[in-house]
Amino acid sequence: MCPDGRVGITEVSTTRRLEAGELDEVTRWAEVIIDLAAGDPAKGVGFGLGSPLATATAFRGLVGWVKGRSGWRQDLDVAIELARDNNPQHFALVFVWTVAAAIQFVVLRADDRALHIGEEVLRTSERVADDNALMFAEYAVGIVLLWLRDAGFRDSGGGSGGPRGRSRPRRG
Repeated sequence: MCPDGRVGITEVSTTRRLEAGELDEVTRWAEVIIDLAAGDPAKGVGFGLGSPLATATAFRGLVGWVKGRSGWRQDLDVAIELARDNNPQHFALVFVWTVAAAIQFVVLRADDRALHIGEEVLRTSERVADDNALMFAEYAVGIVLLWLRDAGFRDSGGGSGGPRGRSRPRRG
């Protein structure tokens, strides 16, 4: 099999391992993909979700923050940049896997940068009229907005924690 095919097929396999919670295997295969891609975000694009290099870098960053490994923030940033120049659906997915997931699990704070990237993903998805990309983009921007709103609620003295941990004013 050609190197591009190995990169693309390995990406799909790694996605399944992430869904199964096999984090050490995800890291191992992410490293394989990153090595095989050799810095080329287009290598293997026709076999999976988009740029295997962007996906592998996103997954390495995600597992990095779950396991407390260094370098995960840089991986998230690099994955976003690699996906930005890819197809809109993949850009939206990588944003979900990186920034939105890290915000949802209280690893990163929702901030203007996250909102700016999310709005870029949303505009791109709307412009190309890709329903799947739009669905992922709306989901991710919703997470960012929910946590930004919650941060304002906490800052005003109204609660503590994220959307699940927020204390709500009593009714009646």
